[in-house]
Amino acid sequence: MPNLTECAEWDTNGTTILYDPLLRYRFQPQPQTIFIDTNNNIYVTDPENHRIHRWFYDSANSEESIFHDISKPHGLFVSTNGDIYFSDQQGNCIYKWSANQNTIEREPVTCFGYECSSIFISVNNMLYCSMQTRNQIVTKSLVDRSNVAEVVAGNGSHGNAPNMLHSPLGIFVDTDLNLYVADYSNSRIQLFPHEKNDSKTVVDLLRGPTSVILDANNNTYIVDRSNHSIVRSGPNGLQCIIGCTGSRGSSSSQLDLPTSMAFDSDGNIYVVDAGNKRIQLFVLASNCLCCISMNQTLLKITHPFYFIFFYNNRRQQHFVQ
Repeated sequence: MPNLTECAEWDTNGTTILYDPLLRYRFQPQPQTIFIDTNNNIYVTDPENHRIHRWFYDSANSEESIFHDISKPHGLFVSTNGDIYFSDQQGNCIYKWSANQNTIEREPVTCFGYECSSIFISVNNMLYCSMQTRNQIVTKSLVDRSNVAEVVAGNGSHGNAPNMLHSPLGIFVDTDLNLYVADYSNSRIQLFPHEKNDSKTVVDLLRGPTSVILDANNNTYIVDRSNHSIVRSGPNGLQCIIGCTGSRGSSSSQLDLPTSMAFDSDGNIYVVDAGNKRIQLFVLASNCLCCISMNQTLLKITHPFYFIFFYNNRRQQHFVQ
């Protein structure tokens, strides 16, 4: 993950990677999940067309589609050695495309019995599966495939208690093995500390979060789907950083029902702008330390959850509770 400060900023206007009409044609009805590997290659699942797209770093004309006979790939994770793990919506299994063999292994890595809407592989080689319909997160070792799956979040019933989930989607596991869950229908981010039972809400005031990522400094980035925006939670509170126009749309500064995001090694953000059937790139504009002066102008507005202030003639939006 990139080393970003809590005051990092991105260009307001995004760029559609590749040629827009061509991208719209390929993503019918819409893309789903994005992942960027350690070499900055980009992967996007295309469930309705039964394939995964891949773009090689710094080569716009090297896009390829990885075709297979799996019904609908949704969850996606690429290991450091280039192996591609993906979940199959209809078969409820996890499959692996082997980088060494350049093919999909015939036997699934594992089958959880329920669809994995999102998957994640932790630093200790544990495979995590977000079961949206089961309201649980389960995990299983990739080293010992004979072991049984373990429930690490949720009790199987939907609810908003600290230990419960309601239609969980995106997941992220940090290097300390703490689990972060985009608890979609509860409109919150839940933290489940490793081997502890004191799960808690770390971000709320959202509208249908679908993806959650942490940077190297533990700032939390969230795809706030129904707010058509990307927000960040850190020492400065909850801030809108992308798609902050207040409405959905197709302009370069807007998003329409985004589903997933990813960082490249330079801190640029790629967003699956599902409603617009495109992948948007937002370039990192500044990664400076926060320097707030005493004569900073603060302007409160009518929205109950955030305020706007201007610093060095640049507009900042901060959410407050």
